[in-house]
Amino acid sequence: MQPLLLCIRFTAIFVALVLVLAKPTTGLADEKIKDVSPDGQFAMSVEDRGEGDVTTSLVEAKTHKLLLKLDDMGHPYCDAARLVWSPDSKRFAFQRQDRRGDHTDIYIRKGADFEQVELPDIPQCNHPGLEGYIIDEATPKNWAKPDTLVLSAHSEWSSKDGKAHECDRTVAIVVNSSGKASIQSVHEKKK
Repeated sequence: MQPLLLCIRFTAIFVALVLVLAKPTTGLADEKIKDVSPDGQFAMSVEDRGEGDVTTSLVEAKTHKLLLKLDDMGHPYCDAARLVWSPDSKRFAFQRQDRRGDHTDIYIRKGADFEQVELPDIPQCNHPGLEGYIIDEATPKNWAKPDTLVLSAHSEWSSKDGKAHECDRTVAIVVNSSGKASIQSVHEKKK
């Protein structure tokens, strides 16, 4: 009877140890993990380093291993940072904010790494009488296909007569497998 009891205790300890070791790392106390990729492998880490210094990074979702530093920003801008993943988890758009508005960077997976893709110039709105830009921003909406990102572009400006103007565009950007981005379509809507 003694060997059976010893075997049961050993099994219980082994199972408890496996469960503890299998639990994903929780990361640092001031770290938030969000925007996990569709395949569950990657996520964004938002780490508060104190005194208003916040770092956003791409990490492995389970281990929190750093893969790519995305940006350093402060409060409250870090709350709006997000990743918009392609359905195949091979591309993502990184949305970040600063005082000038929303900005988007695109990344593509190349082997074990992710590389930034150079965005094409987003066509400007037709704005006669332009005095100056107030806002010019691009926000990722979704990936219509694994290689096609849909952006919402918004511009506001004032004209020489003092009037305020706005223009919204929906822009589809294709990112091919080699990491070259090109504009597929632009639909403009003036307000």
